[in-house]
Amino acid sequence: MLHESNKTCSICPLAKQHRLSFPHSITNSAQLFDLIHCDLWGPFSTKSISGSSYFLTIVDDHSRFTWIHLLDNKSQTSTHIQSFLTMVETQFNAKIKSLRSDNGVEFHMSQFYASKGVIHQLSCVETPQQNSTVERKHQYILNVARSLRFQSHLPLPFWGDCVLTAVHLINRIPTPVLHNKSPYETLFHSRPSYSHLKVFGCLCYATTLLRHIYKFDPRAKPCIFLGYPSHIKGYKLYDLHQHTVFVSRNVIFHEAIFPFALKHPISSTDSVLPLPLPLHESVAPFIDPVTSTSSLFQSVPPSPFNSGLLSPPLHSDLAPFLASPSEIIPKPCRRSSRIKHKPGYLHDYHCHIATSSSAPAPSSSTSGIPYTLSSVLSYSHLSPAQKCFSLSVSALTEPTSYTQALQCNEWCEAMDTEIKALELNNTWTVVDLPASKHIIRCKWVYKVKLKSDGTLERYKARLVAKGYNQCKGLDYYDTFSPVAKLTTVRTLLAVAAIKHWHLHQLDVNNAFLHGDLAEEVYMTLPPGFAKTGESKVCRLHKSLYGLKQSSRQWFAKFSSTLLEFGFVQSKADYTLFTRSLPDSFIDILVYVDDIVVASDNSAAVSIFIHMLNDRFQLKDLGQLKYFLGLEIARSELGISVCQRKYALDILETTGLLASKLAKVPMDPNVKFSKDSGQLLADPTSYRRLVGRLLYLTLSRPDISFAVQVLSQFMDKPRAPHLDAATQVLRYIKTSPA
Repeated sequence: MLHESNKTCSICPLAKQHRLSFPHSITNSAQLFDLIHCDLWGPFSTKSISGSSYFLTIVDDHSRFTWIHLLDNKSQTSTHIQSFLTMVETQFNAKIKSLRSDNGVEFHMSQFYASKGVIHQLSCVETPQQNSTVERKHQYILNVARSLRFQSHLPLPFWGDCVLTAVHLINRIPTPVLHNKSPYETLFHSRPSYSHLKVFGCLCYATTLLRHIYKFDPRAKPCIFLGYPSHIKGYKLYDLHQHTVFVSRNVIFHEAIFPFALKHPISSTDSVLPLPLPLHESVAPFIDPVTSTSSLFQSVPPSPFNSGLLSPPLHSDLAPFLASPSEIIPKPCRRSSRIKHKPGYLHDYHCHIATSSSAPAPSSSTSGIPYTLSSVLSYSHLSPAQKCFSLSVSALTEPTSYTQALQCNEWCEAMDTEIKALELNNTWTVVDLPASKHIIRCKWVYKVKLKSDGTLERYKARLVAKGYNQCKGLDYYDTFSPVAKLTTVRTLLAVAAIKHWHLHQLDVNNAFLHGDLAEEVYMTLPPGFAKTGESKVCRLHKSLYGLKQSSRQWFAKFSSTLLEFGFVQSKADYTLFTRSLPDSFIDILVYVDDIVVASDNSAAVSIFIHMLNDRFQLKDLGQLKYFLGLEIARSELGISVCQRKYALDILETTGLLASKLAKVPMDPNVKFSKDSGQLLADPTSYRRLVGRLLYLTLSRPDISFAVQVLSQFMDKPRAPHLDAATQVLRYIKTSPA
C-alpha cells in the first residue's frame, strides 16, 4: 500500500523490519576511570564452595583491568559498587565519571550516583551489544575458567575459584587492544611479576604451623592449589583431609599432579561451566583422592589441624567425586554389607542388652560390631524384679507422631479413651470460631506407663495444646508454676535411705484438666477427630497440657488441697509438702503431675492416697522406680540412682551405640578456644547434646567438669567442641549405668 505523498509502503516495515546493525566502536576513554562497565552473571544452579551463585564484573574502559566479586545474591550488588567507588577515590586518587550497565534493578541507585556526580549510562532493553565491553569480558573469563577446571578436573562447586584465578591471569596477559601491554601495567604503570604463578588445581603440600604439631606429627598436609587471595602474600589452598580453604606461604608445588584427575576425568561432553551436579542428602566422609596417586602419599596420615580457615566444610555437591575407603585401604577380609534383620520370632524380645554369667555376651566376631554395647553393660548383678523393670523400660517404644500411632490398635484405643475423658470432664465446647479470635493448634503425645514390677500399666495418649502460639494478654496472663528442684529430689532420696522411709509414686490422671480457665481460649479439633472441610473449633473451659497457664492452674488447685489435709508448704522448695503427726510423718514432692510420697508409716500412706483419690483420679504406681529419667533401685544397703536408659537414649540418638570406648571424658592437654576451629553449620544439635549431658550429670559427677567446659561454647560452637562432646559420649558408653 503506497502513500501518494511520499511513495512509502506501510506494509513492508510490518512484514520485514529487523534490528539495525551496530557500528564498530573504536573509541576508548582517555583517562583511567572515566568510564567503567558493570554486569552481573548468574544465578548459577550449583553454589560455589563459598556459597556464591553470582559474580559481579567491573571493567575499566581505559585500562581494561577487571575486578570481580563473588556474590550470594543480587542484593549485594549495590554495596559492592559503592565500596568500589570509595576504593578508587582512596587508592587511585581519581573520580569515576560514568558507569555503564544494563537495566538490572540491582544497578538502579540514582540518589547515590547523583551524590557522587556519576553519570549512569544504560543500555537499551534487550540490547546487550551496547554493553559489549563487559559482555565480551564475561565470555573471555568463562573460557579461561573452563580451561582451568578441565585441566585440573576439579568438581563443579570450585567454579568460583576458577573464575577468580581466570581474572587474575587475564589482568596480567598483554593484549593488542592496549598495544601489547597488560591491563595491570596500564593501571599501575609497572610490569607485573610472573614468578608467583603456579598451575591451578595441582597437588601441593603446606607446612603445618608450629603451634599445632607435636614431635611425631606430619610436618605438611596435602592440598589443592586454588588461586591467589587478594591483599595477602600467600596461596589459597584446599585441605584434602580437613575439607577447608586456608591461606599459606609455605607451600611446595607438584604442578604435574592433579589429585582429582585419576578419579573422575572430565569427558568431552562437559564443555560448558554451567553444568549442575545432583545434590545428595547425605555424603560419605571425604577420602583424600591423593592417596590413589602414589604409594608415597598413602603414608601421610590426615592432619587434625588447619590455619587461616576461610570456608565451611565441602558440601554435598562434591559427593560424586569422593573416593570410597575401600579404594584406598585394602582390607584383609570382606564383610557382608547386607542389612541384618532380627528374626520374626524375636520381635517381642529385647536382645543383646542383658548379660549374665550363664549367658556370655556376644563377641565382636559373632555380632559383626567391633565395639558391642553388651561388652560394657550387664544386668547380672541386679535382682530379678529390678532386671525385669530395667529391660521393660528399654524395650517398649513410643510413637513420635500421629501417623505412627495409627498403626497400633493399643494407641488408637488410648486416643479414644483420652477424648472420652476430656468430654466427660467438660473440657471444651465445639463452636464456630468468632471473628478476630486467636486459635491455637494441638497434637498427640504418647507415653508408656509401667508398674513398679516392670509390667505394662497402660498406654497413655495425651492431647497437648501448642501453647507457643498463645499471645500474652489475649489468652493467658501469668504462667509461673514451681516444679521440684533436683537438689530436693536427691536430698529426699538420701534422707529416705538413712531413715528407711517408704517411697511411693503416684500419677494423676489428666492433672491439668482439674484447673479452670479464666481466659477465652480456642483450639483446633484433635488430629483424627476432625471431619474433612469442617471449620469447628474447641472453646476450652478447662486447662489442657501445653497451655502456658495450665501448670499454674493445676498446681494452685493441688497445693490448696494438700493444705486442707494439714500439710505445710516448704519455703525452701514450694513443691515440697510435709505433715507430721504423732504416729506418722509424710513428705510429698510434686513435679507437675508426678508425685513422690515418702513416709515412715505405710498405713498412713494408704489412707492419704485414698483421701487424695476422692479429689483427683490417681494411678498408684507402687514403689518408686522411675522418676524424671532417674532409675531408682533399693536394697538393704541403701538406694541406687542411675540414668541408664537416658544415657542409652543419648547414645542411640547420636548414633554412637557401636562407637569405640574412651578412657577419659576429656583430654586434659587440650585447650579450647572460641576462635579456633571450624564453625558448626547447625549449632542447634550441639546445644541440644550439651543440654542433655548437663541433665546426665545428676547421676554422673565424673563428667561434670567436661560438660561444664563444653557449655561455655554454646553461642558459637566449633568442630573441636563437637569432637570433645563426642569423646564424652564414648566415655559414657564405658559404663552407661
